[in-house]
Amino acid sequence: MTRLGAMIPSPHGAPSFNCALAQIRAQSGLLRLGLAGKICAIQLNSAGEPVSTSAIIVSEEQPKEDSPQPVAGESPHSPERRDFIKQAASVCIGGAIGVVPVVAGIAVYLDPLNHKSAGSQRVKVTTLSGLPQDGKPRKFSVYADKKDAWTTFPKSPVGAVYITRTGEKELKVLNVVCPHAGCFVDYVGRDDEFFCPCHDSSFKKDGSIKSTHSPSPRPLDELEYEIDEDEAVWVEFINFLAGQKEKVPV
Repeated sequence: MTRLGAMIPSPHGAPSFNCALAQIRAQSGLLRLGLAGKICAIQLNSAGEPVSTSAIIVSEEQPKEDSPQPVAGESPHSPERRDFIKQAASVCIGGAIGVVPVVAGIAVYLDPLNHKSAGSQRVKVTTLSGLPQDGKPRKFSVYADKKDAWTTFPKSPVGAVYITRTGEKELKVLNVVCPHAGCFVDYVGRDDEFFCPCHDSSFKKDGSIKSTHSPSPRPLDELEYEIDEDEAVWVEFINFLAGQKEKVPV
């Protein structure tokens, strides 16, 4: 195998093939040249010199079988890219489908937190016969269904009230919580007053503030009540925020 850099003239003296850097092979007195995709043969003499000034095309050189060329405007890796996009889309869709029940579950779990407290509860506390007729306040514990965000505790203690009988079917119902700091007040019979042991707030039997030096910002909280046909006393029980001048339900 050698290389040839020369012009091979045609029979009419005009160059017909440029053999520069073409590969040649001498076989049986023939010079085989690879020219511009064609296999050419030139007759040689014993000295290896061409005896003819013309080149004969023996056969067309077959192009090598390369890998399929990509379609114009399409990347060689387009199939892989399409597969990647499909897989990514599948993952995204699957993730979205999985997130929906999770979000719904969280919403259901947190839903009780979005509801405000029921506020007051109508509770049966006592009967008229259970109240002294001498006008002395009597303390009653209040039991009702207690709820937090997720759990209901039936018939749990939620507070207490003082009930004073002021007439045949007339009552004064007071919440025992001191409006100053939330402590329970006591009824002191000898002074005929309610007294808070935490900060010395004092109240008259009707719940009004007794002393001008009392730290409580408001009187004891009065509650509504109802006496049914069986003379049962039902109280609309509710607690209020302490430390506020106005009554703000908890």
